[in-house]
Amino acid sequence: MRKNIAVVTQLISPYRGTENAISWKYVQYMSEQNNLFVFYSSRPFGYENSDISKWQKENSLPNVTFIDAHQDDFVFKIGERIERICPSCHVGSGVLVKKSWLVNVCKKITELSRTTHIDCVHFLNPCGFRTLSSDWKLPTDIPIIYGSIQGVEPTPWCLVKEIIRQKHSFSFVIDYFIRKTVLMAMFCYSPSFKKALSKASLVMSCTPATKLQIDKYHNKKNLFIPNIAIASIESACISWDGKGPLELLWVGTLDHRKNLHLCLDVLATLKNENWRLTVVGDGPLKQNLHVEAKKKKIDDKIVWKGRVNYSELFQIYEGKHLLMVTTCRDVMPCSVFEVMSKGMPVMTLDHCFMSVAIDDSCGVKIPITNYSGIINRFNLELRKILETPQIINQLSQGTEKTIEKFGWGRHKVFLNNLFDKVVKHENPYSSLF
Repeated sequence: MRKNIAVVTQLISPYRGTENAISWKYVQYMSEQNNLFVFYSSRPFGYENSDISKWQKENSLPNVTFIDAHQDDFVFKIGERIERICPSCHVGSGVLVKKSWLVNVCKKITELSRTTHIDCVHFLNPCGFRTLSSDWKLPTDIPIIYGSIQGVEPTPWCLVKEIIRQKHSFSFVIDYFIRKTVLMAMFCYSPSFKKALSKASLVMSCTPATKLQIDKYHNKKNLFIPNIAIASIESACISWDGKGPLELLWVGTLDHRKNLHLCLDVLATLKNENWRLTVVGDGPLKQNLHVEAKKKKIDDKIVWKGRVNYSELFQIYEGKHLLMVTTCRDVMPCSVFEVMSKGMPVMTLDHCFMSVAIDDSCGVKIPITNYSGIINRFNLELRKILETPQIINQLSQGTEKTIEKFGWGRHKVFLNNLFDKVVKHENPYSSLF
């Protein structure tokens, strides 16, 4: 069933990763069977100008109409002023600007609906609970789809406690308690969020934790459906014969949330073993992490790539054997599916979406007990691989099934069936991802 879908996505780009890549893949694959009207921002808050205008000069997508929903300049300038005065207020000012932008988007969707039949509106990005509102003026006869919604992902206390012990960041500890109290209270009791959920024809959650939170605090049916940025397996399985170093990879922002500190602590226990770590990313802790690596006497085994272009990132993936994921809190690092599409297995903490996406056929999950227990388990699993190189080949073979399960080949069929039910006013919650 071909549908006319208004897609709301502030961040979208064919050249960038994370939310930009997720939205781009969505548009690419959902446009195969639908007509999409994509409302984006040419100047998203906190980012450079959008890449869509540049891309459209030489390219086009069938069945896709890109519509630039401009920011309200006055609100945008207020957000910028707040951030300059108080950089730590970036999240709050960002929510303010995003909400203002979404109000403008809804006006444009209403205008479009007067001349073009719209079957449904999908709020794809941003879709954090703080930006969703019941006050948007949309025609009441158009079904609304939210998701996948991001709630308040829990941060393991043992990781936060270690950051306190090492005196790495007082601000991160404050952030932990704000998320655990203020943001959780907003998620549970916000009247605006509760009304927004009640008006939605379909609510999708991006992690199992968010699904449970919405079930528990809002008694609203919702489906766990992850955000996906990968289409299909792109490379054959990889192998390591144990002769050269075990090529480890770490990807992310160099901050406390992504927690490269843990990875360095683990590898310091294996400083005499045959491994090499490639770190891709930049951030506020760059200098501190370089110093820490030198203190642990492992800096000669680390290659610091810094921030790279999205296309260059996939070149770096070539020749690596294992992705290390040590994040304190995340929805789902895009790098996890990206490396698995190249046949690379993953070693990760057992939480967030990784607890669902990764199993013993394609990676290794480290139970979260206490900090020393986490270090010891990482050490044990890495030693197994160092002593038995064939494990890399075995895990690599399992990545194909994982990508088949979570890739867009299956994802687009599932979403189209869901949206068909929404448009026909049938119950979409009888489906399971």
